Parts: sequence; C-alpha cells; structure tokens
Amino acid sequence: MICYFVCSQHQYTIGHFLAGWGEVMADRVAVVPYESLVGRPTIPAASCYIFSDVERLTPTRLAVAIRIREHLEAANVGAKTSDAPRLLNHPVRTCRRYELLKMLHEKGVNDFRVHRLDESPESWRYPVFLRIENDHGGSRTQLLHDPPAVQQAMADLRQAGVRLDEVIATEFCDTSVESGIHRKYGAFVVGRQIIPRHLMFGSQWMLKEPELWDDQLRDEQRTYLETNPHAAALREICADAGVDYGRVDYGIVDGQVRVWEINTNPLIQQQVYQTQRDPYTHELFSDRIRKAFEELAAGPVPKDLPKLRLNASLAARIFCERASGWGRRRARTLLNAMRGQA
Repeated sequence: MICYFVCSQHQYTIGHFLAGWGEVMADRVAVVPYESLVGRPTIPAASCYIFSDVERLTPTRLAVAIRIREHLEAANVGAKTSDAPRLLNHPVRTCRRYELLKMLHEKGVNDFRVHRLDESPESWRYPVFLRIENDHGGSRTQLLHDPPAVQQAMADLRQAGVRLDEVIATEFCDTSVESGIHRKYGAFVVGRQIIPRHLMFGSQWMLKEPELWDDQLRDEQRTYLETNPHAAALREICADAGVDYGRVDYGIVDGQVRVWEINTNPLIQQQVYQTQRDPYTHELFSDRIRKAFEELAAGPVPKDLPKLRLNASLAARIFCERASGWGRRRARTLLNAMRGQA
C-alpha cells in the first residue's frame, strides 16, 4: 500500500496514472490531499508514504505536512530497519527550486546561477529569464539581455498581477548543438531508482512539449531510455537535494548534466506524448514505473497507526485557505465570463 500526499488541486498527476498504466494497482494507492486531513484524522496504513508537491506547499500546507511527518516518525514509520515503511521526500529538507539551483551551482553541477529579484541585476550573467519560483509553467519572459530589460519585464509581470517576491531570475544555459536542436531530458527518481522518462527535441530553448520528431530523433530517444546514461549523476544530485520521489528535468552540456528543476509531483502519464512518441518508449517507461510503484506498495505496513491530531488553530487556517482559494477561482471564472460577453 502507498499513501500519496498531494495538494488537492493537483491530484490529476497521480490520478491519470492510476486510471491508465497503473490501473492494476489503483486499489493499492491512497491519494490523500494535505488539506483533507482536517476532516480525516486517520492516515492510511501503508508501506510507503510519499510527500509530493513539496514546492507548492503554502505555509499552512507545509505546517500540515510537517505535522504528518512528525506523526509518522513518532509511530516509528520510516525507521531505518528492513521491515519499516518508507517515507519519500521531506516537507522541509527536500530542496525547492531556488534552493536546488543555488546548491547545484555551489557544487559545480550547474554553471549557471539563480537570483532573487532584490539582488543586483548588474552582477548577473546575461541573458536571463524570469519565472515563478514554485510553479511548473516555465519561463514567464523571453530571454532578457540587460538590466533595463529585466526592469521592464518586472513591471509587466507586476501589471499582470504577479507577486515579484515569488519570481526568480535564472541565467540562461544554452544546450543546443550545431544543428540548433535543443534537448530536454526527463528522468524519474523513485527511492534510489532512476527511470528515464523522455527526451524532447525542439527548435526553441524552452521545451514544455515535444516539437521535432523524425526516425533519427526517435532512435536517440530509444537509446536514452534503454541505456539510462546519466543514472549515477542523477542519483547523487537527488540525494544532495533530499529528493526521493519526483522527476528531474535537465540538459547536457559538454557531456555534463545541467539540472533545470526537480518536480516532486510530476505527471507520469501525459496525453501530449502520445502524438509524437512511438509505443515502444511508452511501454518501456510504463513497465518500469509501474514495477517501481509495485515494489513500494509491497513493503511492510505499520499496525495500529494512531490518529493524526491537528490543533484547532491549524485546522482553522486550512479551512480559511481552502475558502479563500475557492473564492479566487470563482472570481476568476466570473471575470472571464464577463470579458467573453464584452
């Protein structure tokens, strides 16, 4: 049995998998939103507990996740014995994007840096791009080549309602080769396993979906999935980052890994892949990831796990945050409807 903790609005990541490739084990994975623990004090007894969505945890959700972790550790879950259930990711010690990129530059893995916007842009190595620190929407700007361009981009984001304290600047790292093709690698970490997921090709530096595709590129992708050439490096990076479950997105420069981010609640099964990737790569990955989950689900399960107790103050904070989120979504829907009628 696996207990998968997740932010409520992002359950689809694991849900698509359990409705598709992982359907055979759907009854062995309990998907538990952090917020639901207010009215659900009983945590499922499981052989593995995965703390996903770490980078999306608001202060309130983080407090809940910490309480869950402390509760499980107090019940001796995650103890370093062969018969103890496992805890994957830590709500505090697992690196978020900014922490990750700072650490990897200091260790010499990445040759590019990340900056907060209150740092002096004159010292940055240009070009840079701006993005939200804790989402997965990619760059919010084109490449910016000097401080005035950064200032204008900041003004544009502020005008669009983006909080600048949630924005970071990342120095651009060009991974294209002489042909001009950019490559984006993605590999899952599940415990100590590294499972290659995709190799995307495109003519643009930011790749969120596959763009280029031919027989030669297909064969290159197959070779990547078959040989898993960067497993040792990725395993060490994930260990340094405190990531036990997630997907590493990265590029290769002069044969060396350059990491963009590690998503702790990644989509496992994505419809976009179906149109431009051959069935062989799907089958290879789906078989490996399913087996990895089955191994996690087959471990020992704790007995008589005590009920989780959240104090009244934390429960009230969760309720207010959920109500506020509903209100914002409702207001956005009404605003969009009014714009459509204008």
